[in-house]
Amino acid sequence: MGAGPQAAGPAEPVNAHAVTPSGEVRVEKFDLLSADVPSEWTRRPPKSSMRLAELVLPGPGGDAVLAIYRFAGGAGGVEANILRWKGQFTPPVGKTIDDVSTVATEERAPFKITRLDIHGTNSAAVMPGEAARHDAPDSRMLAAIVEGSGDPFFFKVVGTAATLDVWAPAFEKMLGGVRIDLAK
Repeated sequence: MGAGPQAAGPAEPVNAHAVTPSGEVRVEKFDLLSADVPSEWTRRPPKSSMRLAELVLPGPGGDAVLAIYRFAGGAGGVEANILRWKGQFTPPVGKTIDDVSTVATEERAPFKITRLDIHGTNSAAVMPGEAARHDAPDSRMLAAIVEGSGDPFFFKVVGTAATLDVWAPAFEKMLGGVRIDLAK
């Protein structure tokens, strides 16, 4: 096997530094949704035209990028996406993927929000459709599918557990306050 992401092991974190959430928030708009996000998260232009927005979450394990998507037709449905996301992680020896992940669904009119929290080795394809895979132990994914206002919205951030452990409560709070915003 040649050298590459599959054989290389975890990369050095990008911009690793201590961060303490201030509790201050600002409003960010993602198409028809608005949400309160921590002031420490910075918005940047999306790296892909498939993304509505990207927010950079700083932390002790390096930066993580929260990507927000919306696909016409729903992108395969909730269950298919949860299974696909779980398939991007490898659990520790002796554990199953269900041992290291939680799925929760909340009905909060007008939304249904399905959340996934998963820990383990990020073994997702480096680029969709390619054979090269990440090999990043001690990773975490926080993801959510927000249904209820036309096509669903997808929120997904993958990074080191060290960084996402800092921001998991803020991610949950952001999702709990998602709202429809028809203002231009």
